[in-house]
Amino acid sequence: MNEQMLFDMLKDEYYPDLMRVVDEYSNFDCVSEREDMYVELKCRYTHYDDLMIEKYKYDRVKEQADLTGRIPIYICSTPEGIWEFNLDTFKIKWEDRDNLPKTTEFEDTEKVVKTVGYLPISEGKQLFSNDFDEMIEFAMNDSDLEDPYVFLDEEDIDEGYSSW
Repeated sequence: MNEQMLFDMLKDEYYPDLMRVVDEYSNFDCVSEREDMYVELKCRYTHYDDLMIEKYKYDRVKEQADLTGRIPIYICSTPEGIWEFNLDTFKIKWEDRDNLPKTTEFEDTEKVVKTVGYLPISEGKQLFSNDFDEMIEFAMNDSDLEDPYVFLDEEDIDEGYSSW
């Protein structure tokens, strides 16, 4: 599963007003006006009972949410399901981990030290079941969505843009 598939599933099943942010270096990936939240998406290709979040990404989405009064949300997919975490409800213990990839979405394979924490899936909200093949099939069958590729840039959001 990739982030676009994850986005499509969330938009179709949970957050119909969910909009992607087009700036790839944004503080967050999506916004929902109706749910009053900023969302950071992550797709993991291996399942873990504790899902890693980078402190840098956590700080950025929390900071933006705190400035605007929105809820900071982290949604992560694994082969066993999709979990949602309200970052306001977690006290995360941070640690430095070396030899982590600088990025996972781009061609840069450089290894770096990152400060990371872990969110236990037992404390998250499971959005989809553990049938990965079913999740992929569902994500690829989004023909019922009216406009699944509505995008905003971060400037529009900062200015209170609202077209929904």
